[in-house]
Amino acid sequence: MTEYSDPIVIDEFRTLAASILHIETGTIDIDKPLNEAGMNSIEIIDFIRQVERRYNIQIQPEKLTDFTLAGIAAAVPVSARG
Repeated sequence: MTEYSDPIVIDEFRTLAASILHIETGTIDIDKPLNEAGMNSIEIIDFIRQVERRYNIQIQPEKLTDFTLAGIAAAVPVSARG
């Protein structure tokens, strides 16, 4: 698992991903690439844009070592995590 795993942020990400994928929140593995979980590239971009709006940040592509929930959560700066 990625080092950072703030449970509040991860829960929000799981809820958002589940709504995009139309699946149960508990079925989402935070370490599984979003494309393997069933998201296409447009849905992944939509997910990241929603995260950026929610946290009022801009995630630089080079900050994303992988497109997993845990990886994206690690790209959210501590100052934006509330």
